[in-house]
Amino acid sequence: MSLLVKGNTSGLASSELRRVEKFSRRKISANDIISFELARELYEVSLSIRRQIALLISREGQIEEIIVGTKNMFYLPDLGRYRLGKGRLRRLRLVYADLSSRFGEAHISKDVYTDLEKLRLDAVVSVKEEKNRVLMTFAHIIPKGIGSSESVRTEKVSDLAQFSLDFRQLIESLEEELADQAHRSVAGGALLVGVYSREIRDPESRILELRSLAETAGVEVAGEIIQRRVPDPKTLLGKGKLEEILIQCIRDDVDLLIFDGELRPSQWRVITNSTDLKVIDRSMLILDIFAQRAQSNEGR
Repeated sequence: MSLLVKGNTSGLASSELRRVEKFSRRKISANDIISFELARELYEVSLSIRRQIALLISREGQIEEIIVGTKNMFYLPDLGRYRLGKGRLRRLRLVYADLSSRFGEAHISKDVYTDLEKLRLDAVVSVKEEKNRVLMTFAHIIPKGIGSSESVRTEKVSDLAQFSLDFRQLIESLEEELADQAHRSVAGGALLVGVYSREIRDPESRILELRSLAETAGVEVAGEIIQRRVPDPKTLLGKGKLEEILIQCIRDDVDLLIFDGELRPSQWRVITNSTDLKVIDRSMLILDIFAQRAQSNEGR
């Protein structure tokens, strides 16, 4: 099997695998988000093997990774070796075939939107062939506007053969804006997270107390989240809510998560394995305050 091809290749015939591997020899213009020919071929091969195929394409137009999924989903490999560039973008775009039954558009799933923001991809692109036309939907991160909560822009194309866009110029322009915004914004800060069962009558006072502790420790609080639910034994707040919070941290340049209460070691591991952010709980915060005071007393 080609080193480039990852994912759900088990059960593919040799001829099918060779068709997938052929994508590794393709290259597109750096100015094109995806060529008409490659998009059509990607969809047709995906349809023939009844599995989604996704391509990770470099800013220069080189296909770096080929991922085979199921009919409905695929999993991206670890992208740690692809360093973030200026503006904190990955210099990679994700292009994949949409095999859903939706008619009249190429659909981008919620999971792929999450990948776009969490992995800081240049863009995510979904393609589908319909009535001799190639449909395309693409999305990319945008700088935060004043008074706007929008962080992603999505555009739909009804006929890729008639579409024209200088993709490289678009992304490099966005990257300049994102870098400028990051330079002007105050980096850092903490997000406070409280997960409380219905038996806790006054969660707001608990979060206020946690905020006071954080400020005592010299931490700038960027925001707070209160969730009323039975704590999840694995992630404390549920996988979906955790993903939502991690994306919010990326958008707001938060670098510290502080959880009210005490995290189990297994919960702490799951959360820290999901993010590069520093993660602590109330007990760890209090220990940090005591350590700061001890150092202060030694210095007197």
